[in-house]
Amino acid sequence: VALVVWIPQLRLARPTAQVSGFAMGLLGDRLAWLITIYFGLLSMVFYILLSWLPAIYRAKGTDPSTAGAILGVVTAVGIVGNFAAPIVASRLHDQRAVVWATSGLTITGLIGILVAPAQTALVWATILGVGTGGAFSIALLLLASGNRDAASAARLSSMALGLGYLFAATGPFVAGLVHAASRNWQLPLIMTIGLSAVQLVAGLRAVHSPVVEGSTTVR
Repeated sequence: VALVVWIPQLRLARPTAQVSGFAMGLLGDRLAWLITIYFGLLSMVFYILLSWLPAIYRAKGTDPSTAGAILGVVTAVGIVGNFAAPIVASRLHDQRAVVWATSGLTITGLIGILVAPAQTALVWATILGVGTGGAFSIALLLLASGNRDAASAARLSSMALGLGYLFAATGPFVAGLVHAASRNWQLPLIMTIGLSAVQLVAGLRAVHSPVVEGSTTVR
C-alpha cells in the first residue's frame, strides 16, 4: 500500500544539487539534541512496555492470555494517539499543551500499572496507548517544524532517529537487569516513569526552541 502511494512521487522534479556529507554542526545544536532525547526516551519507554508489560501483569497474577491482550490494547489504541496528537497540535497556538497531554497520559498510565490492581489493567493500557502513540507523532512533528528546509530536516531525522533508536534499544535490557537485581517490577516501573518525566521536559523545551542552525557539513 505504501509503495502505491509513493510511486506518483517519482514524477516530481528532483533537486539538481545534492548536499553530501554528515551535518556535524547538528552535534552542537541545542534543539537537535532536545528532539533526539525526546524521541529516544519515548521510544525507550515504548520498548520497555513492549518487552515487559505482559510479564509485569503475570507477576500481578494475570493469566497469560489476558496479559498478552493488555499489550495488544496498548499498541492498538496507540493508533488513536498517532492520528489525534498532530491534528490537535496544528490547531493550537501553544503546542506545549499536546506535549503535556501525551507525556502526562504516559506517566499516568505507568503510575496506574505500578499502584493499581490488575483488574483495572485495560484502563491504564488505553491511557498508555494514547500517550505513547501521540508522543511518537509529536516527535515527527518536531522533526518537520524544527527546520528551515528539506535538507536540514533530513539531517535532523538522521541524527534523531539514528541516535534515538540506538539509545532506546538499551531500555528493555536495563529494565530487565533492574528487575533481576530487585526481584520485583516496582523499580523498573519507577525508572520508566522517570524516563517519561525527562521526555516531557525535553519535549517542552524543544517546542519553543529556535529552528536548527547546525548546517555545517563535512565532505
